Amino acid sequence: MVEVWVDRSEHMIRYLEVQTQGGRRVLLPMTFARVRRDRVGGNRVTVDALLASQFEGVPGTRDSQSITLLEEEKITAYYGAGTLFATPSRREPLL
Repeated sequence: MVEVWVDRSEHMIRYLEVQTQGGRRVLLPMTFARVRRDRVGGNRVTVDALLASQFEGVPGTRDSQSITLLEEEKITAYYGAGTLFATPSRREPLL
């Protein structure tokens, strides 16, 4: 985790900015993040929607300090689709 994006009008955390293995900085919506304390006293962030390699494909933002509604939609849709299609087992029909 690199940065925390706060919605000043709502006084809540909206995104965590994370650095991918390829060096890109992408946004992780808080609704898809699980933050837990670890035994050492730090925090651990996990994401069930995507695999680590799929973070490279997260849509970016034009401005590094703000996000448009369209960019928010694209980013949220990417993570939402990951909950359904990130792995082959998620793509199979439920019986």
